Amino acid sequence: MIILLATAFIQADVQVAMFMHAEESEDKASIYAHVWYSVFLAVITILGSLLCIVGAYKIPGI
Repeated sequence: MIILLATAFIQADVQVAMFMHAEESEDKASIYAHVWYSVFLAVITILGSLLCIVGAYKIPGI
């Protein structure tokens, strides 16, 4: 799983650099900041959803 996640992040970085031309742009820091913020929001959403699912599973009577 760790290898899968590592290669996924490497692929995402290559796509941002190559296809969004992040390395050639003047606002390179802004592009990478938006990408990392999006990744952060996605992780928080996934973990929050999992927490709700597990929490709802442990509530008796549901």
